[in-house]
Amino acid sequence: MCNSSGEEPTTNSILQILGKKGLKLIDSKFQLFDEHEIAVFLSPKFKSLKMFSENDKARIHQNIELKLMQIELEENSEPSTILPKEKDIPKNVSGSRPFSEWEDAENDSEHSENVPRYKKELEEYKHKYFEFDVKEDNVLTFWKNHTFNFPYLSMLAKQIFAIPASSASSERSFSTAGRVVEERRSCLSGSTVDAILFLNNHFNNLKK
Repeated sequence: MCNSSGEEPTTNSILQILGKKGLKLIDSKFQLFDEHEIAVFLSPKFKSLKMFSENDKARIHQNIELKLMQIELEENSEPSTILPKEKDIPKNVSGSRPFSEWEDAENDSEHSENVPRYKKELEEYKHKYFEFDVKEDNVLTFWKNHTFNFPYLSMLAKQIFAIPASSASSERSFSTAGRVVEERRSCLSGSTVDAILFLNNHFNNLKK
C-alpha cells in the first residue's frame, strides 16, 4: 500500500491518519454544549478552565454571568443594580479623592456597592481555594454545603447537574414500557403503566 506520493506508509503516518479519523468520529458523536463547559467550571478542581483557550474562557465566563443574572432577576422582584455605562461615569467630580477613577475596584467601596451580587459571587468562587478530591468528593455535596456562600452558583449547579449525562436511562424506560404495554395489555391506563415502571425501577435498585 502506497500513499499519494508513491511512498510506503510508515507507522507514524498510519497513526496520524487513524488519529485524525478518530478525532473526526469523536467530534461527530460527542458534541460539547454550553452546559458541558459550565459543568467543568462548577467542578471546584477545574474552575480555572486550564484546558480551554483564553478566548474560550472569556466566552464561558460570559455565558455563566448571563445565567447567573437570569437567576438573580428571577429571585428578586426588582432588577439588581447594574454597573453604569462608562460614558455615564463622571471623570472628575469635585470633592472626590484625587485619581479615584484609577483605583482598584476592590478598594473602591462605591464601585463595589454597584456591582451585582452574582458578579461578586462569581469572582469570589473563581479566586477562592477549595479542598476538593475528584475521586472521593461529590460535586453535588460540595454545592449543597456551599449554598449559603454561593446561593446563585448553587442554583446554577442544580440546574446543570440535573441534566442526564446520556439518554440511556430514558431509552431503558421506553424499552421496559414496550415490554409492559404489549398486545395483551393494550388497555392499561397511563397511571398503571407508570406504577409498573416505578416498581420495576425500584426493584432493580434494591437488587444493586
